[in-house]
Amino acid sequence: MWIDVIKDPQQWDTFTKNVKQGNRRRPAFQEEFAKAIPGWKEL
Repeated sequence: MWIDVIKDPQQWDTFTKNVKQGNRRRPAFQEEFAKAIPGWKEL
């Protein structure tokens, strides 16, 4: 998905952690991203 666009695993990791942190109080957001992005819960 976005890793195909970003093409840098370290940058992808930083991006996803920022998105997750910025939306940590939105449980529905977290649930949907957990379905769509492998490893989301482990970030």
